[in-house]
Amino acid sequence: MTKSVDRKKSQNYLTKAENLLEVARYALSQKKYDATVTNAVHSGINALDALTTHEKGLRASGEHDEI
Repeated sequence: MTKSVDRKKSQNYLTKAENLLEVARYALSQKKYDATVTNAVHSGINALDALTTHEKGLRASGEHDEI
């Protein structure tokens, strides 16, 4: 499922992805592996939302719980 999103919001998703990746890297340095994985996965989701929002004006609207 997708929903329409203003393409201008793509930068917000990218910023969130970068912040989550920074936290994941810190968690890794502290050997907090569960926090590392959780933040890395959410970083990837936000990075993909940034890409699809920028390119198509769409982003996933599901729960991202297929894992």
